[in-house]
Amino acid sequence: MNARYLFMFSGLFFSLVILCVSIFFVEYEKEEGLDAASEHGRLYTGGLENHVSEVLSAIDKTINLTGQGLDLSMADSLRAGRPESISQLNRLIESAVINSTRLRSVTILNDRGDVILSSNQQVLNRRLNLAELGFPDTLSNELVPGRLQFVRDIDELMSDKLPPASTQIPGVSSIPFARSMLLSGKRVIVLAMVSPESLFPEYSTTSGAQLGYAAIFDYQGNLLASTGNSGFSFQHNYLELPMFALLQKDVDFGQFKLDLTSPGDSPDGYIVNFRATRKFPLVAITGMSESRVIDLWSAGPGAFLWLGLIAAGIVLLYTKTLWRVMASRETVELALKIAKDAAEKANASRGEFLSIMSHEIRTPMNAVIGMAGLLRETPLDAQQEEFTTIIESSADSLMAIINDILDFSKIDAGRLVIEKIDCHLLSIVESSVDVLSIRAREKGLNLMSFIDPALPPVVLGDPGRLRQILLNLMSNAVKFTESGDILVKVRPIGWSSGSCLVRTEVIDTGIGIDADIISKLFMPFTQADGSVTRKYGGTGLGLSICKRLVELMGGTIGVDSTPGTGSVFWLELPMPMPVPMPVPVPLAAGFSDVSHTISSVLVVGTPDLLGDILKDYLTAWGMP
Repeated sequence: MNARYLFMFSGLFFSLVILCVSIFFVEYEKEEGLDAASEHGRLYTGGLENHVSEVLSAIDKTINLTGQGLDLSMADSLRAGRPESISQLNRLIESAVINSTRLRSVTILNDRGDVILSSNQQVLNRRLNLAELGFPDTLSNELVPGRLQFVRDIDELMSDKLPPASTQIPGVSSIPFARSMLLSGKRVIVLAMVSPESLFPEYSTTSGAQLGYAAIFDYQGNLLASTGNSGFSFQHNYLELPMFALLQKDVDFGQFKLDLTSPGDSPDGYIVNFRATRKFPLVAITGMSESRVIDLWSAGPGAFLWLGLIAAGIVLLYTKTLWRVMASRETVELALKIAKDAAEKANASRGEFLSIMSHEIRTPMNAVIGMAGLLRETPLDAQQEEFTTIIESSADSLMAIINDILDFSKIDAGRLVIEKIDCHLLSIVESSVDVLSIRAREKGLNLMSFIDPALPPVVLGDPGRLRQILLNLMSNAVKFTESGDILVKVRPIGWSSGSCLVRTEVIDTGIGIDADIISKLFMPFTQADGSVTRKYGGTGLGLSICKRLVELMGGTIGVDSTPGTGSVFWLELPMPMPVPMPVPVPLAAGFSDVSHTISSVLVVGTPDLLGDILKDYLTAWGMP
């Protein structure tokens, strides 16, 4: 359950991390996009300012050249004695307008507003009211911007048909510029009407989708020209815009934000860049819609946010799925644990039952064995003797089976305690050999033992369980060996601080064991062959009990066997030494005197294996 909650919180954490990283990346890219768009607006505003300055400078030059041309033409005509007609001079002005893409018309007025010459024949011989047109009564010699005139081009207006301001249509205008100059010695006013379209070159292709509009203002806050989607009105003064306060502080360029409603659009926020022209009292601005920039950004890096949301959703879905799987698994594991606990309780009850039953059965069996032994000591005939022997033998066999079941049930129930007391390995091994020596002699087998003299004389262990293991292994060796030798060999194979690793081997020349049986040999109720039980008897618990006992002592047990040749059952036990190893003293010293010393020992009349055992003992005792 702890792992499940840990996994759930990990999934939530990673989802949150993915979401936060996505939001951070998106916001960062958004700011980068806005900064790039702002820089684009600044660059275009600078280009617009340069273009406006160049256009107005060119118009200034055109007005000067037109005035000079008219003055020269009139002077030449007077010197030739043939004054040039008005139509000829008008054609000269019309040619100047046609050759300039930036002019709508050029008109020459006297200081009262009478039209002397014009590129538009409709205003000839008319008087225009300068005040109504938005000009001061006297015009300076410098090229300065005038007032805006709405609805129609000024060349198309006649002074007696000028509509009132309330009926004028905003959004259509020209920019009038005036210059007073001398023409044939007389002061006149040259009035040029500038086409506003020429101030925004290729706006639709140059600005791109990010720039919203462009416009030109004078320093008094009046709109002089703009693109059709600017949202500014020619009838409104915009002196409240932040740029005019900055211009008064000699700040020629900058940027500010403006909330403005474009025609036909919903309210939108604009990033406005402005720059004042170098030669004229004008300021050019460009407006960039933040919503359009964000829309373009959303189509690119902004889509990454959706990827982050999808990834976080997948992680959450995966976490939720695994949460359910782990919860289901925990339910199954809980059910298995309950079943396991019930099985363990049942097994413990079974072990306790077996232990109690083994005790209950062994008590009367001891009486049966004792009475059978006493009965054999009484005078019996041959048949009675045979019957009594069978009873005693069967009772002993049954008692051995009961003892195995009792030990197995104790081990299975965890109630078997291993003691650690002083053990004399030599006496344990030889006493075990003595117990089975009669059975081995009856079968014609040579039962021998060899305890390596290098072993410590005393170790710590459980002598009763060691004897039980040895008797079980040797009993099996005697049971499954028809002829030959059985050797019990005990020797040290390793030393550590205060401990000795003792290896015990029971070597026989019996029937052997197949390789595929060895892996199952130490399991409960298992024998090498099903027919073995019928031929040799036994419960199949002996080796299982030996394995359990050896493992409780901290050791290992195994077998090496070849079918038909014999087997080697071995066990290795770490056994602490309660006292240090004594220094060996040659035994030959006790059999010598001043006049005679033993030079060698001769072993005669023994089997080869027993002779080798005696030779090893005598050599260890210092006898060659």
